[in-house]
Amino acid sequence: MSMSPGGCARIVALPADPESAVVPLDRETLAWLSEARVSPYGGPTVRWGSTQRATSGALVVGDRLGEEARWRRYLALHRHGGVEACYSHCVHAYREIRVFPLRHIVGLAWHVLALQKDACDCWGITAPFEVSVALQGTSGATLGSFAGGVRNPV
Repeated sequence: MSMSPGGCARIVALPADPESAVVPLDRETLAWLSEARVSPYGGPTVRWGSTQRATSGALVVGDRLGEEARWRRYLALHRHGGVEACYSHCVHAYREIRVFPLRHIVGLAWHVLALQKDACDCWGITAPFEVSVALQGTSGATLGSFAGGVRNPV
């Protein structure tokens, strides 16, 4: 999927067999993916968007940037049972320094992993999983917004 450049967090959970086909890519599954979910940690619910798409290997819910083919944010459920998410523009400027907010990124990961657990329960997807968190556009940026009591670098 094409994302907007710079400042995005991408989280991918891959099942042990990424060649499997355990999730039906149909209307019922798309409705399940599009459901609003309560935050797994009591924080705000993530809004992925209202655009729904199907690809040859996944169902996607998200928001695009204007008429471009780039996604501002999205949540995808793959046929193999893995979940992928991207949240663009998660970098904040603080006194000329670009800061990736750690608490926000961890919260996004928590949402994605909670959805992955729900998918496992729904379609019998089995562990193990490989989870990757990638930050795009980190050149000249720093990590900040740590938990209370931890000194931020900026």
